[in-house]
Amino acid sequence: SAAGDRDVGPDVSLAHATGDRLAGEEIKAKLTGATFSVGEMLSGGPYLWQLRADGTLSILAGAEQRERFTGSWRVDGDRLCRTLSEPNTREACFSVVASGSRLQLFTADGLMRFDTRVQ
Repeated sequence: SAAGDRDVGPDVSLAHATGDRLAGEEIKAKLTGATFSVGEMLSGGPYLWQLRADGTLSILAGAEQRERFTGSWRVDGDRLCRTLSEPNTREACFSVVASGSRLQLFTADGLMRFDTRVQ
């Protein structure tokens, strides 16, 4: 129990993820040309990530699906990496776990950052 609570919610760590952890070529095969939804409950959402075959990335936002961010994506080893043109130009890389149309993206420290669905 955390701080005396009996139910602290689901474990969102990579160690307890259900599904298949994808390796480099599997990530490329599953995500090249894919669109997946993120943050349906977030303000300004939902967000659609479009990963094109040429390595470019567009993130569309809101019900009208306007392009909000652009950038690039690549596979580095067994991780999906993306860099946005702005506001934060740092590269972020994630381990990918797939279960059907569900994709979960995990940070280097093993915590889930995005819980998505492939369109």
